[in-house]
Amino acid sequence: MTATIERIAGEDAIVWLDNLERYDYVRESLNHWVPRRGGRIRWPHGRLVGYAELRRDAAPWMAADSLGPAAFARRVFWVKEYDRSEQPNDIYAVGCPIEAVDPRTVAPGVLGDKTTRAWGCTCFDASHPFPGRCHDCHTRRVTTLRTGIAVKGHHPTRKA
Repeated sequence: MTATIERIAGEDAIVWLDNLERYDYVRESLNHWVPRRGGRIRWPHGRLVGYAELRRDAAPWMAADSLGPAAFARRVFWVKEYDRSEQPNDIYAVGCPIEAVDPRTVAPGVLGDKTTRAWGCTCFDASHPFPGRCHDCHTRRVTTLRTGIAVKGHHPTRKA
């Protein structure tokens, strides 16, 4: 589920489990079923890279009742085995998943942003036909990664 400003307002800190320089993007998700405000979160959907810790006074999104304990909503940051940090030449050599954010833009209570670094493409001008997801950028990046030789190319301009 996508994080919202209201749901992350009680955050106190973001704990990173790895060096952020390794990641152009991480996946940002909101885990609603965490039974405590702090500590490491279990995350079965990929490799956990970071998580949010909540303030002591942060309210649970679901109060405790006879069916179970209170549940807190906490952000998790993670990657899948085919993300760019794990497989640079795979499907996300250029582009990124919808839930991806640049980890350098994440802070407690602040949603992460997609940046040109997260997209893996620096062509975000008005003349570019497919900003961030173009075939030319993908081909140049993959060729450069595979051969070690920078490939320069030309973007077709958008016809008016």
